[in-house]
Amino acid sequence: MLPGWLAALRLQRGRNVVESATVAFRGLALLAALLTAACGGSSTTSPASPTTPAAPVPAGNVLLRVQGQVPACGFDTLIYAAATIERSGNEWLVRPATPASGDFEIRLRQSGASVDGITPIDGSVSGTAIHQPELTGLTFSWNARVDFGSGNRSTFGGFAIPQGTLPGPNGSFAGISGSVTGSMTFTDNAGHSCTGTLGALALAAPQ
Repeated sequence: MLPGWLAALRLQRGRNVVESATVAFRGLALLAALLTAACGGSSTTSPASPTTPAAPVPAGNVLLRVQGQVPACGFDTLIYAAATIERSGNEWLVRPATPASGDFEIRLRQSGASVDGITPIDGSVSGTAIHQPELTGLTFSWNARVDFGSGNRSTFGGFAIPQGTLPGPNGSFAGISGSVTGSMTFTDNAGHSCTGTLGALALAAPQ
C-alpha cells in the first residue's frame, strides 16, 4: 500500500492531467463556435453536396468525448466512451461500440462547403453516453453519464477537422469537434444529478 502522501500526490497529478485535457477540449469547442460565428452560419461559396461528405475520421472505432458545461454540478462531467462511426446515406451515424458505452445515437451531416479542409457539420444527439474510465489512460477513475434525451432533443454544431490543422491535448487534433445544445442530464453512481443546456463534444480516432 502506498503512503498517504504519495497516493495523494499521484491523485493530484492525475487530476492535473484531466484539468489540462478539459481546458484543451473546451478550447477546441470554443474555436469551433468562433469559426461558426465568423462564418455567420453560411458560406459565400456553393455548399458541397451533402451526399459526398469527406470525414477526417475514418469509418470504424472512434473515441467520443463529452464535457458538460455545468459549473455547479459537484462531480466531473468529462465523459469518454467507445463508439463506432459509419456512413449512412448522406449522414455519419455514431453509436456505442459496446453496451458499456451507453445507447447514444449521433447523426451528423455536412452543412456547408469546406474551407481549407475544415468542414461545417451539424446533426442531432440522443440517448445516453456512459463514461469508461479505462479509456482515459489515467491511474484513477470517476463515474458519470449523460442523458441527451430522445427525439433529437439535443443538437450538434461544429466542424470536421483534418490532421495537422489544429493543436490538441496530445498533439495535432483530427476529428469532429463542436458544441451540443439541449436539455442534458448528468448523473454519477453516488446519486448526484444536474441538468445543463450546453456541452462540448468531440469524436477522434482512439489513442
